[in-house]
Amino acid sequence: NPPLHFTSFLPYPLPWAPVASPAIPPPDFSWFTESCGVKSAIGVVMGSGMGMVMGVFLSAMSDTRPPVTIVNGREVPTSPMKEQMKQSMRSTREKSLYWARNFAFISGLFAGTECIVEKARGKHDVWNQVLGGCATGAAMQAKSGPQAAAMGCGGFAAFSLCIEAVMGH
Repeated sequence: NPPLHFTSFLPYPLPWAPVASPAIPPPDFSWFTESCGVKSAIGVVMGSGMGMVMGVFLSAMSDTRPPVTIVNGREVPTSPMKEQMKQSMRSTREKSLYWARNFAFISGLFAGTECIVEKARGKHDVWNQVLGGCATGAAMQAKSGPQAAAMGCGGFAAFSLCIEAVMGH
């Protein structure tokens, strides 16, 4: 008689899970996670998602108007609720897309440059974040001229250094 297992009486199938064995090694995805392109792409996707959230939040905070209904002794007509909702949704969408583009650019560029600097230097230390921050800040201010790019480099590098000091490795 085979032994009875408690799973044989379950009314639903259990999900299949591979069993680790020494004969079959687990798949190695380190080539995928160590790729600078993949790190940059993950930064773009996560940054745009965070930018969308930030845009919705800031749009909700900025679109509040005081309830002024009388100006110069006359009552100001209000637009219909449907029109107000359309305007609010349009404003929220525009703000969300604006912040999503900015966050995607910043996080993708920072992740990519930090990875490239780490691979070029062959070390994993705080200077990778500082140099990646410098490149990101300079790229953000590149259209404004060399002085602005230098200030952006220094500012973002200092910000990266402070974040690294607070968060650590």
